Amino acid sequence: MRRTAIAAGDVLRRIALASAVTTVAITAAMGAGAGLTAAADAAGVPGTASALLGAAGGTVVVAHRGDAVAAPENTVASIEAAVAAGADVVELDVQRSSDGVPVLMHDWTIDRTTDGSGPIWAHTAAELTALAADRDHPGGWPGARVPTLAEALDAAVGSGVVVMLELKGAWTPSQVAEVAALAGARAMEERVVLASFDLFSLRAAEAAAPAIPRLLLARSLPSIDVAVADVAAAAVGVSRSTALRDPAALDGLAGAGVGAFVYTLNSAERWGTALALGARGIITDDPAELRDWLVGVADGPYSRPTSSR
Repeated sequence: MRRTAIAAGDVLRRIALASAVTTVAITAAMGAGAGLTAAADAAGVPGTASALLGAAGGTVVVAHRGDAVAAPENTVASIEAAVAAGADVVELDVQRSSDGVPVLMHDWTIDRTTDGSGPIWAHTAAELTALAADRDHPGGWPGARVPTLAEALDAAVGSGVVVMLELKGAWTPSQVAEVAALAGARAMEERVVLASFDLFSLRAAEAAAPAIPRLLLARSLPSIDVAVADVAAAAVGVSRSTALRDPAALDGLAGAGVGAFVYTLNSAERWGTALALGARGIITDDPAELRDWLVGVADGPYSRPTSSR
């Protein structure tokens, strides 16, 4: 069930209040070095990954694990639902099966979301894709299965949506190259983002697929300029609590051309707070509701003329 929309005037008042509260302690914007600025130099055409990751433009809607409200997370159904909801970006979690096939799965085990059990790395791709993947979704979703990354990209290829692939755990250059090859086979190199909390994986991504932009997921902000420059990241992803601990940081990133994405936010109050802090995009479980909210504040500072879809 979608949440009831909040009146636009009330939303804007909440945004103004959130902005005032969170900026009281600001004394200076975060310093961004030349390396960080250089990492953000690449520009793309509207609708491409590089264009949506940069700091310029309106708000980018990122569907977390697909549309996880409308369909089971990390499934073909959730990808299709996110596209229908008007998401600019579909975020998906990628891990490897025991036989080395990239598949969609967030947790280290398959217990929460499927009718199987045990660690994902103990199962072959054939075993994983045979599992029902609707255990954690209210009411179930008959027919939902664990997809391979190839199947997920096939579901997105004709939509024009950008796909953000979170590489879970540690990845080597050769493993990242396999992911890049799957995107390349579908002519999706300009519509894929590689994201990770793991710096080694992002370094592998830079080495194996330098043309595919990278998003650094971070749990703290004080030295993020160094980390961004280290992996030539085009954007960063942070939690709302991290952003609130250093409210000047997102503006500092934006000033260097690096887009900041805040996760995982599912209410108008939190969306407004994130955007008041300077977020380029919002990662949400409910992209349709976020899209409706953005339409409601279209005459304000958060209108979103970003995607060419």
